[in-house]
Amino acid sequence: MSEATPVDPMDATKESSPIAGPVHDEDTIMLNTAKDRCVRNGRKFADGERVYDGSSVYECSYGTWVKQNA
Repeated sequence: MSEATPVDPMDATKESSPIAGPVHDEDTIMLNTAKDRCVRNGRKFADGERVYDGSSVYECSYGTWVKQNA
């Protein structure tokens, strides 16, 4: 698992990908709307990259930030 990149909390005035809650094994992702990158405050991240905003860790998964369990 990669190290999480520190980032600022989401800024509503900048482009950011949506956030999903923790994903469970039985959950599914709608691949027809999937993207190969995520955006956080205008900064692009590749699928699989992780960010840390001081309180939570999120992983980029098909264009959506997925909150990681503690």
